[in-house]
Amino acid sequence: AVNARLSMSAGPFKASFWNHLIGFSFLTLLISAAGGWTMQQSLTSLPWPVFLGGVFGAFFVAINSYVFP
Repeated sequence: AVNARLSMSAGPFKASFWNHLIGFSFLTLLISAAGGWTMQQSLTSLPWPVFLGGVFGAFFVAINSYVFP
C-alpha cells in the first residue's frame, strides 16, 4: 500500500527504485549487525541462475507499482 501511494506521487519506477534502495540498505545493516559478510565464499560457489529471483522480484515490484495505483 505504501509503495502504491508513492507510485501515485512519484511514478512507478521511482517508487520501485526507492523500495529496493531502502530494502537493500536495511538488509545490509541487518547482515552487518548479525556477523558481517561471512557468506561471501558460499555465495560465489552458487550457480548463477539462483540470482534470477532477485531480478524477477525487482520486475515484479516495478510492475505492481505501475498496475496497483
